[in-house]
Amino acid sequence: MQIVNVILRHSLSPVGKKLVIPSDTITLIPFESSPEAFYVTALLNSVPARAAIYSYSPSGRGLGTPAILQRLGLKKYDPDNSVHRRLEKAGEHLIRLHNRSKFQFSDLEEAERELEKLSGEYWSLSPSELTALREAAESQELSPRVVVKGRGDEDIHSRMFDIGTASED
Repeated sequence: MQIVNVILRHSLSPVGKKLVIPSDTITLIPFESSPEAFYVTALLNSVPARAAIYSYSPSGRGLGTPAILQRLGLKKYDPDNSVHRRLEKAGEHLIRLHNRSKFQFSDLEEAERELEKLSGEYWSLSPSELTALREAAESQELSPRVVVKGRGDEDIHSRMFDIGTASED
């Protein structure tokens, strides 16, 4: 499920280009460059971030509030970091797939698997931790009233939100 998108430009017919103003549950993040925007988009759409956001936010509210972005503490985009560049490319690819009027579902699944692998590398998560986070995120997306507690949820949750305390290298 895509919860984040990049708005490169927005035009409303017949009035032309207009400023996009978010509501209280949507956060508009300004970026200096498209690569930075795609990098953050990839991370926020990733399984680990979605699971962390769902565990922090009440069901149906607050998925895009600034407080959640502050709590996740994403590292600043570094074009010299190969993982950051690969996340940027994955984010751009996913957005292009979602914006097509027609696409093969298998292409989307493959792109999301790649993003999951990259986000696991970014946050140093094991395959079993990624599986637990995917199950937690999917349980919220498929049935918001069902709470699934998997192995090590507390540890994974605290690790996701402790990321923000790490120094920016």
